Amino acid sequence: MISNHSPAELFEKRPTHFIDIILLVGRHKKPLFAGAVVGCVLGIATAYSLPKRYTASAVILPPQPEKTALSGLDALGDGLDLSGALGAKNSNGMFIGLLQSNTLQNLVSKENNLKSYFNANNDQDVSKILEKNVEISTDKKTGFILISVKDRSPAIAATLANSYVKELQVMLGTVAMTDAQQRHVFYENEIKKNQAKLSLDQSQLDSAMRNSGFVSLEGQVTSVIRDTATLQAKIADGEVQLSSLNTYATDENPDVIKLKAKINALKRQLSQLETGNDDVQKSGGDLSAISTGRLVREIKYDESVIDQMRKQLEIAKIDEAKQGAFVQQIDMAVPPIRATSPQKMLVISIALLIGSTLGLVFSLFKTSFSDSEDFREKIGSLRKAWSWK
Repeated sequence: MISNHSPAELFEKRPTHFIDIILLVGRHKKPLFAGAVVGCVLGIATAYSLPKRYTASAVILPPQPEKTALSGLDALGDGLDLSGALGAKNSNGMFIGLLQSNTLQNLVSKENNLKSYFNANNDQDVSKILEKNVEISTDKKTGFILISVKDRSPAIAATLANSYVKELQVMLGTVAMTDAQQRHVFYENEIKKNQAKLSLDQSQLDSAMRNSGFVSLEGQVTSVIRDTATLQAKIADGEVQLSSLNTYATDENPDVIKLKAKINALKRQLSQLETGNDDVQKSGGDLSAISTGRLVREIKYDESVIDQMRKQLEIAKIDEAKQGAFVQQIDMAVPPIRATSPQKMLVISIALLIGSTLGLVFSLFKTSFSDSEDFREKIGSLRKAWSWK
């Protein structure tokens, strides 16, 4: 025989058996099912009243690292891995950063007149809307980048996803052109400065040789001159690459930090080399010979640097003529047929669970308070107080 205990008494008993829980739910099955029905109805109404949203996706393959003309700078020697800095430009992280940048969002906005479509006041509002509705992700296995756009219109979602790919290609072309132009101008200016310095050094050497005669450089000094010119060329190339990185990366970027450290290391090597060369020349004895030898060294150094700069200028001209990195679109975004949200069954299930729970909790509290004599007296007094009779 099942005892007629109140819900509170059932939970106060220890241990609580599974049959007690079933009994408790069975006694309150009416409010439980009533809450479930109400929750189900409200869930259905909510699921079908929420606006539909569609997701369109485009898949791209970013440009892969390759041996370009500029990557030939690694042949200058150890100490500065410029291809590592260039590799940052070809990494998925960099392309995802470009796709999420305000510049590209503004290009997409202007291309599709999104300010009017979203009824936004300014470009910042459009960017916030795009950040909420556009997801950029990468597949670590394939290296593909997925651009997913959500919108209430399937056609607009597909158009925006494809527009991101189009504007990314335009931006890459602009960045590549700007990079090559920067190097072109830099090397032209450096060649002019070194040619002016070479002309001055040659004039001074002619004057010195008329006074002290011809001076022949030893093999050690010749080697130092060659090494100095090579280091100077590396430093110049590294500074150009750093300037290019700064066009899209901050000072906290790992590649920028790494490149700065390598440039500083090269400068220290150059300083040590020049100091050692001065010591070698000072040990020679004759001050006039030392002065003439230093001028010869400077001339050979200037000629070597100018030669390196001319080679890099030709490389910059070749890169300037290119169209920039090419993004391959693996899958075009097409208007989706089915909406991705709201997920009707999920909404209805949650509403059903909440309704059932609220119905059961309400019934338990009602029963617990109804069994209390003090509670019944207060309810009676409350009715009398608000009665009009």
